[in-house]
Amino acid sequence: MRRIIKFVTGLGLVFLIGGNLTQPDKKAHVEALTNRMVSAMMNVDIDEMSAVSEDIMPGVRNKLEIIINSSLNVKNHVLFNVGEYDLGNGDQAVTVGILNHVFVLSNNAMTRMASELQNIMPSNIKINI
Repeated sequence: MRRIIKFVTGLGLVFLIGGNLTQPDKKAHVEALTNRMVSAMMNVDIDEMSAVSEDIMPGVRNKLEIIINSSLNVKNHVLFNVGEYDLGNGDQAVTVGILNHVFVLSNNAMTRMASELQNIMPSNIKINI
C-alpha cells in the first residue's frame, strides 16, 4: 500500500512540476490568435497557412498582434493557462495553453473578438470565423 501511495504522490508531483514548466507564455497565445485571424482572412485552414501569409499581409499581421497583445490577459493555473480577451463586458476565454501548445477555442467570444477586430481593419479585409 505504501508503494502505491509513494508512486501516486511521485506521479502527481511530476505532473504538477511538468505542467507548470510547460505552460506557454503570452506570446504563444498572441501568435496562435493572430494565426487564427490571418487564416480566417485568407479563407484557408490554419494547417494550410504557410509563411506566404506573412509575406502577403505583414502590416495587417503586425497590427493584429499589437491589438491582440494589448487586450489579451493570460491567467496561469496549476497545469494550464487560459487566454482571456477583454470584450468590454468582462474577459472571456479564447485560448487554452497546456504542454507548450495553445488551443484556440471556437466560441461566441472568438466570434465577437473577430467582429471587434473587423471594425479596426481596412474595409477590404474580411475576417470570416
